[in-house]
Amino acid sequence: MEHPKFVPGKDSISFIEDNKLFYYDIEIGGEPVFISNMSSEYYDWLDSDTVLYSMDAGEGNYNIMAYNIANRKAVIFKNNALAPALSINKKFLAYRLSNDSSVVILEQLNTVGPQKSIKVNAQGILPYKPSPDGKYLAGAVYNLSKTDVIIINVDTNKTRTIFPSMLPAVIDWKS
Repeated sequence: MEHPKFVPGKDSISFIEDNKLFYYDIEIGGEPVFISNMSSEYYDWLDSDTVLYSMDAGEGNYNIMAYNIANRKAVIFKNNALAPALSINKKFLAYRLSNDSSVVILEQLNTVGPQKSIKVNAQGILPYKPSPDGKYLAGAVYNLSKTDVIIINVDTNKTRTIFPSMLPAVIDWKS
């Protein structure tokens, strides 16, 4: 079992095993429910019934899918996107573009407005997490053989290294 997460508002967990995403209801028990094959280990819960994850769309493209636990159906949530990460208050979504690992898009959910594009001067950034106010993105940037944990101001694109030479498995903000 890898990357376990509690499902918000439920006595349930999700986890990845053999590149497959599962859901398990602790209260009911029984067998875990298979959700999908995984294209990456990065997934997040939008609400107590909806999990966001990446799915290979072929030819190097990915889509972020939204799977509803209640009706067991998946729909495309974002095209040409992967590695969804929600702020702890679920107001902001960060994701990478399929065709550029150094660009992260940050958007406020449930509003109509401009998205913010964050470009990092590195080979890529993963994992990452938006701040609850959407003003910052914390992430691990990697260049050649070095990885640093940084905070990026999304308005100015200025970065500050907070942990040099560290590769975290998870990044999160305090609410």
